[in-house]
Amino acid sequence: MKFAVNCGFSPAPVHSGEMKDGVSKGEIAGLIEESGMIPARFVDTSASLDEIMAAAGRSPHADSAVCAELTAAPAVVMTGLYHGNGENTEPGPDHLSIAPFARSHHYREAARRLGRIAGILAARTGASKSLFRVFCNSRMPEKPLGMLCGIGFAGRNSLLIRPGSGSLWIIAGMTLPFRIEPDPPAAPPPP
Repeated sequence: MKFAVNCGFSPAPVHSGEMKDGVSKGEIAGLIEESGMIPARFVDTSASLDEIMAAAGRSPHADSAVCAELTAAPAVVMTGLYHGNGENTEPGPDHLSIAPFARSHHYREAARRLGRIAGILAARTGASKSLFRVFCNSRMPEKPLGMLCGIGFAGRNSLLIRPGSGSLWIIAGMTLPFRIEPDPPAAPPPP
């Protein structure tokens, strides 16, 4: 029996292209790319909750708050924000080097951008903005969700690696109050 059934939530119908009020998967992805974030990928959480939690090393029953959020949200869109800007990271004579991800509020910026997109989607679908939960650096299993949707693969450094930008990006996501066709997982890296 799936955990989704145990939580008392019933799965929503899948929408492969068009959704409520004409918002499509491509339109959501377009809004994310226009905001300057990494191209969006989608996960059907109701179909893969056990897999997500197992990949995160968590039990669905031990972490019921996260599972309830994932089950209540039939789909998740995953994206990220690139933080590598090519600046010299070598320390100068009188100061220390600061890692690229720590030089700015990248997590806050990613959440702000997704929050703006959540407002647009809520207005277009007629759904409450609170149904579009934005998460970044949270209790949600972001790395497993990222791997499941194919946005990156697990690196030896325990970070999610994205071809072309390596680990110089932060993961962000947003729950969707409707099901959507998921993207396939990323291919494993070459040996």
